[in-house]
Amino acid sequence: MYYLGKRRPQVIGLGFDFDDEEGDLKVYAHDQIAYRYEVHSIIGKGSFGQVFKAFDHFRQDFVALKIIKNKAKYTTQAQV
Repeated sequence: MYYLGKRRPQVIGLGFDFDDEEGDLKVYAHDQIAYRYEVHSIIGKGSFGQVFKAFDHFRQDFVALKIIKNKAKYTTQAQV
């Protein structure tokens, strides 16, 4: 996954601080994801992750973008 935000992440330990304490990705309006999606707003948040309204620059249309929490148990379940 590629993430292009307006702010520079703070280095914590050996990694970067892209997630909050619950494992959700920190996303703000107009952040770019995968050089394709521009986040506009959050639609909802649940136990598996978050759903955002995003503009798909390839399709030139708005889409719902679901981002799973950065925790092994959620990632495994999301692949089923």
